[in-house]
Amino acid sequence: MFEKVTKFIHETNILQQDDRIVIGVSGGADSMCLLHVLMRYREMFHLTLTVVHVNHCIRGEEADTDQRLVEQFCTMYEIPYNSFRVQIKVLAKQRGLGEEETGRLERYRIFEEERIRTDSNKIAVAHHLDDNAETVLYQLFRGSGLPGLTGIHPVRDSVIRPLLCVSRKEIEDYMDANRLEYRIDSTNLTGDYNRNVIRNELLPIIEEKINARAREHIAKTAEMMNEIEAYLQKQTIGLYKSFVIKEKSQECFCVPVDALAMEDIVLQKRLIKMVMEDVAGQKKDIEAVHITDTLSLLGKQVGKKIHLPFDMIAERGYQHLVFYKRCKSDNKKGKAGTGMSTGAATKNILWKQTPDFILESKETEIVLSKGEEKLYLNLCKYDKNSKIPKNEYTKWFDYDKIMDTLTVRTQQESDFIQINAAGHSKRITEYLKDKKVPKEDRNSIVFLAAGSHILWIPGYRSSEGFHVDENTETILVAKLMQYDNLYKDNAQQDTM
Repeated sequence: MFEKVTKFIHETNILQQDDRIVIGVSGGADSMCLLHVLMRYREMFHLTLTVVHVNHCIRGEEADTDQRLVEQFCTMYEIPYNSFRVQIKVLAKQRGLGEEETGRLERYRIFEEERIRTDSNKIAVAHHLDDNAETVLYQLFRGSGLPGLTGIHPVRDSVIRPLLCVSRKEIEDYMDANRLEYRIDSTNLTGDYNRNVIRNELLPIIEEKINARAREHIAKTAEMMNEIEAYLQKQTIGLYKSFVIKEKSQECFCVPVDALAMEDIVLQKRLIKMVMEDVAGQKKDIEAVHITDTLSLLGKQVGKKIHLPFDMIAERGYQHLVFYKRCKSDNKKGKAGTGMSTGAATKNILWKQTPDFILESKETEIVLSKGEEKLYLNLCKYDKNSKIPKNEYTKWFDYDKIMDTLTVRTQQESDFIQINAAGHSKRITEYLKDKKVPKEDRNSIVFLAAGSHILWIPGYRSSEGFHVDENTETILVAKLMQYDNLYKDNAQQDTM
């Protein structure tokens, strides 16, 4: 076993001259073996070793005996050590996490703090080949993607795993051959934790019924997966540098649609995930379904958007997928592609081009119906003494209540309008039907919309959800001029 570990250390460059290493030692066979092996390398590599033991305070006297064993061993061989007692059950309940996950987080937190305190450059932990196989299966059953199937890495940041090449049986044989004492954690023999089910029930059956070297083969597959992952990551980073535009002032990321569509679906998904991670500021909880939903925007019309975890929004622009975070400040600043230039706070004003309507200006004037109507959009500060207009072709809206991208467009199937202050709404198809609008005319009516929420149906009514009130600071003024007889003849005296 020692020769195998020595070869592994040279292949991976895990140890280097004058390393200062904090060793996590629980008292079990794995970590006591790790400590003994590093002691044998101490002179060869001029290592400085410090032992850290973390007592989870879960197993009572059994855990205290583990602690005493570690301390006695370190005292005998004159190795500096430090023991910590952590109430894992209490912390797990406070944090809403499982005891196993809480214990892992606390151990690594303490290891890192001790690494800094002792001016060490590495942390050594005792993961071995069996742990690697168990991790790969666990990640597979959880539905992990390729990164999860790469298993446990020999080196990650400051953490090293010198025993990753050997099995638990080889470790126990080494301990017995060298007459080294170790403790057995009784919780490892139960089915209390998911990994223990894989370790104590599933893998023994696989080895007995399918292949006696299953753990070794799984670990080898993880190594190949790691090589594939490293290659794909390199390709994704290259695409990111070539494609992705970060609008620092606007706090959004833009990915060109045409360039993205030319790439293989594997790289498309990885690039989108990388952008999401940058926008979110973290990697956890971004799932495959979020990436798939985002890629579906490639086939959608301009202005379509989806809401993602961590207040992220992905939106289909004319030439880009745009990613940004939704927050309170969104009302005070614009996003890429702004179509209003009023000197005040702005949101995207997008125009869905159809055969019936053309966009002649990117400023506040939008020309509709081949020039027969013009929609004017303007922003201004709200004067509390101003009188709100009541005519059917000028409307005021509380701009700060508008959280979605504004669009000027015709009807969509999901459209609705809020019909009272209580928040009740009605589908636009039902509303127009109630108003006796001929079916053949409904698709020619232009709406001012925020997502699927219709702010205004000119000539009919506006939504109750964006009323100007005592808290209004900025108003959106929408005015329709030179309207045709369709609007005029059907105008109803609906309240604003």
